[in-house]
Amino acid sequence: MKSTLSKVIIVLVCVVFVLLAVILANTISKNEPSASAEESSAAVSAEPSAEDSAEPSVPEPSEEPSELPPESSDDVSDTAPSEEPSSAPAEESSEGPSTAPVEESSEISEEPSKEESKEESKEESKEESKEESKEESKEESKQESEEETSKTTSSKNYEQPEYITREEGKKYVAITFDDGPSANTPALLDFLEEKGYVVTFFSVGHRLESKTYGEYLTRAVSLGCEVGIHAYTHDYSYSTCSDKTYKNELNKTAALIEKYAGYYPILMRPPYGSITKTRAKESEFNIIIWDIDSEDWMHTGRSSSEQIEKNIQTIVDNVMNSKYLRSGSIILFHDLYKNSIEAFKIVTEKLKAKGYEFVTVAQLCNLDSSTTTGKRYWAEYSHDK
Repeated sequence: MKSTLSKVIIVLVCVVFVLLAVILANTISKNEPSASAEESSAAVSAEPSAEDSAEPSVPEPSEEPSELPPESSDDVSDTAPSEEPSSAPAEESSEGPSTAPVEESSEISEEPSKEESKEESKEESKEESKEESKEESKEESKQESEEETSKTTSSKNYEQPEYITREEGKKYVAITFDDGPSANTPALLDFLEEKGYVVTFFSVGHRLESKTYGEYLTRAVSLGCEVGIHAYTHDYSYSTCSDKTYKNELNKTAALIEKYAGYYPILMRPPYGSITKTRAKESEFNIIIWDIDSEDWMHTGRSSSEQIEKNIQTIVDNVMNSKYLRSGSIILFHDLYKNSIEAFKIVTEKLKAKGYEFVTVAQLCNLDSSTTTGKRYWAEYSHDK
């Protein structure tokens, strides 16, 4: 009996010890996580200190942050720029939220630059168009001013004719010579100088490229004669040629006349007497045709004395028997031909006997470039008016 009781007591004691052991084990297991956490936190806090001990030159970020900037600045100035204080900002700028503002700012700055470039290109194109329009307006104003200048004779050394005072009862004609000068012109000038007569020459420009021929004009002007434009080549009609050709024919001839005559001409006779109404109206020169044609160019033959005499007489009759002969007539000759010069001498003798005086075209019509620009004259009193 006593042995059985003792066994029961031993079993109960063992159970109590087992329960106590279980309770103790549970208690220990509950307390172990906090201990491990403390150990892990202790380990984490211990790691920086290990790094600090390994790299004593780098200060701890968590210690005295207010004093770090001056210390870091001292380190930058005293140490090589490749150390961590200089590289750390670069790493921070390449990671984290600080990169986003940079990207945004770069995008913002790029967009306005595109707009600005567009605006600049627009402004440049506007400026260019303005410049072009200014240039065009300048060219137009220049052309207009040139036209006005040509009409008012304010810039060019235009011919200033010595006008005559007409006497009552006298008759006046202007005799003109086309297509020269030529080798026959000196004989004509000799006769004019001898008699004191004056005529008007409508010269061909390419002949004035010769200094010898050019000086014939200089002499003619010295005798009181007048010089106007005929053409440069005499190859074109002013009714059908291009504007470029038309202007070239006039301008080149006018320049050569000014060279030898000493003035810019105010008269122009178109080849064949042909010119469009528009060109005549817009011309800076007075357009001079004729009302009596001697047709001397048709009677130039000199193969025999009989032919010479006949041709000269025909030319004289063409002038003296014209139904248009009167005071104010403009008579056409050519100083290219010897027959023309001989016929002219006879015509002037006969006209003088009839009471005619010989004047230049400008004197006959009282022309000047400021008041008669664009007018077209067949004669002072044209039978076509």
